[in-house]
Amino acid sequence: MIKRIRSDSGLMGPTHALSAVAISLLFAWLASDFMFNTLLGSKDIVVFISAIIIIIGASLMPDLDAVNSTSINVLGIAGATLSTGMRAFSSVIQNLIKGPYDKSSDPHRGFWHTFLSAFVVGALISAITSINVKIFILANDEITIASLVVIFIIYISLQLTMASLAKPFYKKKGNKIIVKIGILMISVLLLLTLPKDLNYRWVGAAVTFGWIVHLLGDLLTVSGVPVLFPLKHKGKRWWNFRSPVGIKANGLIENSILIPLFLIIIAISLYNIIPLLK
Repeated sequence: MIKRIRSDSGLMGPTHALSAVAISLLFAWLASDFMFNTLLGSKDIVVFISAIIIIIGASLMPDLDAVNSTSINVLGIAGATLSTGMRAFSSVIQNLIKGPYDKSSDPHRGFWHTFLSAFVVGALISAITSINVKIFILANDEITIASLVVIFIIYISLQLTMASLAKPFYKKKGNKIIVKIGILMISVLLLLTLPKDLNYRWVGAAVTFGWIVHLLGDLLTVSGVPVLFPLKHKGKRWWNFRSPVGIKANGLIENSILIPLFLIIIAISLYNIIPLLK
């Protein structure tokens, strides 16, 4: 039997972010028809860039159910508020729906670390981004409730992306108001340059995709995650599934194998994807 590396920690934020980029680009290359025609509904480069940013952000969002995480620290008040709500909701669900051998546990890696939650969040965002009630006009474009939600999702995703993939810079400059304004302006610019004839259902799909990537990463750790809730396994609905080999956070496997592998996948996938974009 393969011996597991004992650690209760999950993958580090940068690894989750890199895995999101690598898997989404690999998917776009090997399953381009499904990615561009079904999930995104477009080969427009702005849509693709926006989707990748959202996928990266979503790959870090499940950890908002922790007491302390990159997501909470980076998003400030918004992160703390989301974390409190998510932890409370998860606690209720964990105590309300459980098997005969389940015990009450910490809401971290609870409901928000299940495949069900990935689709619930995606469906909720898809519903909200279909509300086309006009709020105001900006640069000759109608800004609707849906538009504002998309801007907010891109905004927080950009912050999480920078905090993970540009950590030294963001640690020094991330809290400066000029950086926040810059990120907001980029978010608005991306929204305004999206194709006008394309709806926002791809946003919910991107969030679900990134959320699932996070769960797949956590499946590699010793702690595991209850991805198949509410299905029962060995008398438990909150059974933590895990890989045969547990990965230690910030350890040899993560730093020397996974991260280089993701970088290679990103480079090869980009080379094959760029000709497909317009």
